[in-house]
Amino acid sequence: MAAPAISIRNLDHLGLVAALCQELGIARMIDALLPKTPPFKVSHGEALVAMIVNGLGFHSSTLHMFPQFFANKPVER
Repeated sequence: MAAPAISIRNLDHLGLVAALCQELGIARMIDALLPKTPPFKVSHGEALVAMIVNGLGFHSSTLHMFPQFFANKPVER
């Protein structure tokens, strides 16, 4: 019998923050007030949650560094 493949991801405190944002429905509440408009790929709520997580874990860099910050984070795609 083959052993199942195990995947390990390091969430640190950011995983807890992201889970709490999802449980509270922060992105949903923001999106209800500010709907997504056509040319954008990310909703206002998703952007806000990303900024919260970024601010708590990567505060010494500017917003243009978002792709590098989220490259190794287990986030929804």
